[in-house]
Amino acid sequence: MTHEEAGQLAMALMKAHGVHAAGWRFAWSRGKRQLGSAQVRRRRVAGTGKIIETKTITLSRHLVALNGDEEVRETILHEIAHAIAGVRNGHNEIWKAACRRVGARPVRLAGEEVQTVQGRYIMYCPGCDRELGRRHRRMRSEMLARTFCRACGKASKGKLVLKLAEN
Repeated sequence: MTHEEAGQLAMALMKAHGVHAAGWRFAWSRGKRQLGSAQVRRRRVAGTGKIIETKTITLSRHLVALNGDEEVRETILHEIAHAIAGVRNGHNEIWKAACRRVGARPVRLAGEEVQTVQGRYIMYCPGCDRELGRRHRRMRSEMLARTFCRACGKASKGKLVLKLAEN
């Protein structure tokens, strides 16, 4: 699915389920781990004290390009259910009922079929010679010094290495 098609699908589904009329807008994100999100941001206008809400459903540009039509459609419906149920309801029963109403699967996380972008950096434990995970950004040195390998225990604290992936 192209970005243009995904954007058009998002707007069509938002209009069909009434969230666009309720003030929700669509935007693209640069996320590499989260395919979609529904957010409500509140800010107070200086001087008047009036509170303005910005309600946005986002899709990741990176992940839409990696995933198929069905995963993108399912994500859009998942986020529309958040908009209907209220973002503060998280993934509770109210949200699950909204999912069933819009035709989305009432599950918190997408399955293994959803592709994500691999991180540029690998956290590595020299003690047990294992890769502990990938990260998109470098960790600050003081944060890396506090992190330890669960297999090796606290003895590995301060000994983990962050190296650039070879891809």
